[in-house]
Amino acid sequence: VDAAQMGTAPGAVCLLPWQATAGLSASTHTLPLHMLGRFLTLDLGCEVALLGLQPFQNRVDAPLSDAMRAVVAQVVECLAALLSA
Repeated sequence: VDAAQMGTAPGAVCLLPWQATAGLSASTHTLPLHMLGRFLTLDLGCEVALLGLQPFQNRVDAPLSDAMRAVVAQVVECLAALLSA
């Protein structure tokens, strides 16, 4: 789960192919997502899912907006329900 610039409406939540992150870099990650996905699938045999949340803003060091805080709460609730089922 991570913020992702997807060109969608702010607050949108999308399941993204982790392979599509190749060539992208992010300052919040020391290991690029495609490398982590590759390791998890090849070495550990895990399935990998990347859930992208379109931010309302993308300023460095900006606090989480109330609108995004609400989106995050909904995502957490949904993931908790899925994982406990």
